[in-house]
Amino acid sequence: MSQREVKKLLVIQKAIEGAITVKEAASILALSKRHVKRLKKGVCEKGAGAIAHGNRGKTPANAIPDHIKKKVVEIALSPPFKGANYSHFTELIAEMNKIFLSVSSVSRILRKAHIHSPRKYRRAKYRKSRKRKAQEGIMVLIDASPHAWFEDRGPISSLHAIIDDATGKLLGATFRENEDATGYFIVLYQMISTYGVPLSIYSDRHASLVSYRADQLTIEEELAGETVSYTQVGRALKDLGIQHLKALSPQAKGRIERLFLTLQDRLIIEMRLHTISDIDAANGFLPSFMKKFNKRFAVEPDSLEKAYMQAPSKDILRNTLCQQEARKASKGSTVSYGGKTYQLIKEKNAVVELAPKSSVTILTFNDGKLGSLYKDKFFKLKEFEVKKPPAKSKTTTPALIKPKLPVKPSANHPWRTYSINKKSTRNYIEYQKVFT
Repeated sequence: MSQREVKKLLVIQKAIEGAITVKEAASILALSKRHVKRLKKGVCEKGAGAIAHGNRGKTPANAIPDHIKKKVVEIALSPPFKGANYSHFTELIAEMNKIFLSVSSVSRILRKAHIHSPRKYRRAKYRKSRKRKAQEGIMVLIDASPHAWFEDRGPISSLHAIIDDATGKLLGATFRENEDATGYFIVLYQMISTYGVPLSIYSDRHASLVSYRADQLTIEEELAGETVSYTQVGRALKDLGIQHLKALSPQAKGRIERLFLTLQDRLIIEMRLHTISDIDAANGFLPSFMKKFNKRFAVEPDSLEKAYMQAPSKDILRNTLCQQEARKASKGSTVSYGGKTYQLIKEKNAVVELAPKSSVTILTFNDGKLGSLYKDKFFKLKEFEVKKPPAKSKTTTPALIKPKLPVKPSANHPWRTYSINKKSTRNYIEYQKVFT
């Protein structure tokens, strides 16, 4: 019996003995007079046990059965679920094992079995929070995270992702071997072709996004009227009319940083359960995962009206979100790129005639194929084989070469008679007389 129940029993006994009234007992115990009368009757009939609650010692009707608890622990200890946090594990057993429990119930079961959540929580640092944008499409955040996404089943790779600031919706994602411009082009294409062109984009200062020589312009850029040197991604954002905002610290773009923490918790385990161990399979799995992720984590914005601008045609979008390199045409209507010579091809495989030294933009698409822009028109490229004359052989027949015989100087050769002084010459002559 607890201390509180001992106090209640003493007060009820005083009321039974008549030392205090029912009203006074109710005031002391902070109970109603009706309940005090019920307790008096119970103590008189059953004794001190009437003070305890009637359900004490009984199993609650909504208690989790022991075999369910045992099953949850067994699943948590199995290799595919290793490292899952309590919230994600609760969702997985509901989806895959049809065990529907609350997060608090699952955490209580696992903690009792000494299975702790892998996430280590640190004391929160006080920072000035930035309110979310009011509309979807006003600002998006883009970044990449190199990580062991496939654990020990595959190589370390970089996940490129882009999310909306207002809703936290995952708009595009792709895996690449390294963080590069092609990865950013792919997620931008996914977002724009599905939702539209955002008003602004927030990123860090990675070399693929911000040029290290932003204030050092080439002659061509100065003649074109440029004021800032752009990377390939920066040039594409400018062409699409997207304002590019650059963060000075990871905390400034905290929402996408937290996104990668969540993905490192959830996506790794999801790919483990689907036995995904390479980049191609992972990129095929990402669309279904993004739908599931957005359903779970996306929030409603303050305004339901979207701020995306209308997306350009797929051809224009493809020609913009790719690598672009300027080349000068030769007198033979060809351009050189990557150590090869190409011709521009129009309808019916006709070759485009290029003005000598005119500018041609070579396009390298995200799948590795090539194209070109000439006078704002798109043309395919065809490799032009340049035949070079065979190199002349410099080898000669060894039999035709006469070996040079050593030539013995004559007795009166200058080097035999030359001397620095007469004494040395005299000594040399005497030396020859002795030994000849």
